[in-house]
Amino acid sequence: MTGQLQGLNQLRFLAALLVFTQHSLSCCHLDEWIDVAGFRIGRIGTALFFLLGGFLSASTRRKPLSWIKERLIALFPSYWVVTIVGFILAAVTATKTFDGWQVLSQLAGMGYFTHGDHIVNVATWFISPLLLLYAAVVVARLISVKMMTPLLIAGMIVEAFSIEPEFSSVRCHAVTFFMAFFVASAGLQFRNMAALLMTLTMITLSVFQPEFRYGAIASAMLFVAFQVEQEVRLCNRFSKFAYEWFLVHGLCLAIVSHLTPSPPLIIVGGAVASIISALLLQKFVRWGKSIRIVNSDERPSDSSRSSAKRNAPKADTGLKGSQSDSERPARVLTNQNACNQRASLEV
Repeated sequence: MTGQLQGLNQLRFLAALLVFTQHSLSCCHLDEWIDVAGFRIGRIGTALFFLLGGFLSASTRRKPLSWIKERLIALFPSYWVVTIVGFILAAVTATKTFDGWQVLSQLAGMGYFTHGDHIVNVATWFISPLLLLYAAVVVARLISVKMMTPLLIAGMIVEAFSIEPEFSSVRCHAVTFFMAFFVASAGLQFRNMAALLMTLTMITLSVFQPEFRYGAIASAMLFVAFQVEQEVRLCNRFSKFAYEWFLVHGLCLAIVSHLTPSPPLIIVGGAVASIISALLLQKFVRWGKSIRIVNSDERPSDSSRSSAKRNAPKADTGLKGSQSDSERPARVLTNQNACNQRASLEV
């Protein structure tokens, strides 16, 4: 793993720590502690995750359609499991009301745009903008990255200054995403300069739209991450299940906070429960994918079915599990790209 990738993993861990701190303090009813010097600590983490998402979206050599297919396969199975569990818990505890339309919109990944903060497991709100940003990346790569990236950045900046306050922070995060996409597209030899340019641009924009302050901080941290070569094993290990952790940590904190009013127990219990739940979720999804692949491997192909039909005795009209020349071992899809930004979240 290169030094730059080491720095990105450390940024991911820092972002998760900031987001978890804000969410755990909110669960402890200590919201006055989540603002530091006028900055909401969770939003810094959110900006970091959108930044990582944009940077890593430009760091792939896969074809656009193949890339988006891989991204959707990586995102949705775990998200569906957690969302279904969230709806079950909400129905059992009666903590939130919902209808069939909300269930469908959340399972489609568009829940934040259709239901806002009323979505079940609100910590997964980031899925909605992330999917749209991924779609924009595909369009940019299919047409021309050099032409489309500036247009997308300019369009998002204009939207961020819209008089309509709803989703203003999301629009600013979208600018951060595409600016980081631009930095990664600049090439290895120009990344430091591009990161500095991104930081200066974000600082300038923050004069007119305060939400850009978080993107400016994230951009400066990206420049610092480029200089990091030291490996931190904790950060590298966390990066392997960071996405699953983001999906489950909100539910875990909510459950623990209902079991105890003690802030230390909420924070420690939420951290432990979210890590364990993320690892279990990851194993469960891997198991499900391996079962699907095993079944796919065991299904006879058209050619083998025709061959078996020709060679079988006339009285035998059925096939008995014809396969290739030998039993193929089950393949397990891990989808463990340690550098993959996996989204961001914030209540």
